[in-house]
This record gives sequence, C-alpha cells and structure tokens, in this order.
Amino acid sequence: MKSIMKTEGLLLLVCSLLLLGSCQGPFERSGIVVDQITRQPIEGVSIDIYMKGQRRDSLKEKVFTDKNGYFITKEKRDADESFLFMKKGYIGYTSSLSAKNDTIDMIRE
Repeated sequence: MKSIMKTEGLLLLVCSLLLLGSCQGPFERSGIVVDQITRQPIEGVSIDIYMKGQRRDSLKEKVFTDKNGYFITKEKRDADESFLFMKKGYIGYTSSLSAKNDTIDMIRE
C-alpha cells in the first residue's frame, strides 16, 4: 500500500513538473529602430507579430516606438515568431527579434 502511494505521489510530481515546463513564459523583446542612413531613431513605428506558419496576429497592447525609437513587448509568445515593423515612408522590416536590445535598421522608400 505504501509503495502504491509513493508511486502515485511521484507520478503526480512528474506530471506537475512537465506541465509547468510546457507553459509559455513572457517573451520579452526590446530594442531601438533607426533610419539606416542617418542612424537617427524613428518614432511611431508600429510593431505586429506574425505567428509561425499562420496569419498576422495582434499584440494585446499596440506597440509603437517612442521618440527615442525604443520599443518593448512582453507577451506569452513563441520565440520563433516574426515581428513586422511598419512606418509610412519606410520599407517594412521583418525580424525574429532573437536578440534582446536589438537595433532595427529601416530603409526609406
């Protein structure tokens, strides 16, 4: 009887650890968007997510760069998704944002 209870307890512990390990944590990415030629920060760049093999998805909160070109997103997402940077007058830019505090160079149209 004790052996069965120990086995059940161990099984419950292993299942709990597997479930915790499979939960997505926040995927935080931040960086700065600059003009490729002038190296000046670009304010108001919108950032959207494209999920792996799927259509465009929206962030919970709309993300834009600030006056210093800085952006940050903290959401439960897969690490292999693509982020689309868009600003009128610039060519759209797609990145996986695999590095934290990345610098995104955008090219004028």
